[in-house]
Amino acid sequence: MKLIALDVEYAYMNNSDMLAGDASTARQMGGIPYWITTNVFDNNSTPRDLTFDMIGEALQSVWEVGGNPGTMVVSPMTKRIIGKMTNGATKFLDADESKLKERIDVIETDFGTLKIVVDRWYANGSVLIIDPSLWKTAYLRPFKTLDIPKTGDMIKKVIVGEMTIEARAEEANAIISDLTATLPEE
Repeated sequence: MKLIALDVEYAYMNNSDMLAGDASTARQMGGIPYWITTNVFDNNSTPRDLTFDMIGEALQSVWEVGGNPGTMVVSPMTKRIIGKMTNGATKFLDADESKLKERIDVIETDFGTLKIVVDRWYANGSVLIIDPSLWKTAYLRPFKTLDIPKTGDMIKKVIVGEMTIEARAEEANAIISDLTATLPEE
């Protein structure tokens, strides 16, 4: 079940296509990138650096249609890039002055506060700006463990289930794509 949960997380973050399926092809759910179609900020496949202005533009667009996203999902590399966006101004010592910290975990904007969440499966080159309350898991067949016939003394089981992601208001979310996936020069 833990492996299924990891596969589901990967699909939620990366499936940009959806397949209806037929007798010879399995169905495939579309992940969050598939469902966001209204607020897509791309650059015609030309990579560019992520900026605070891009984030603000995406938030404004979402806010104007009534959305209130509070989470920005990024890849591990993009998280490192965001940490460098202030040219080292985020480096500070903690209270006991023994640890140097350089990170940005929250961005406060004119349109609300964004918590930055790193997802190990999310691909480099884009960021998701979402309201997690508008995404639900819809179970077509809830997952359960079933016994299957024994072979000798071997007890066999199988896990069966089917699910998809439900986008309750895709226009209240945004995706910024075509981003550079390398750290800036210092």
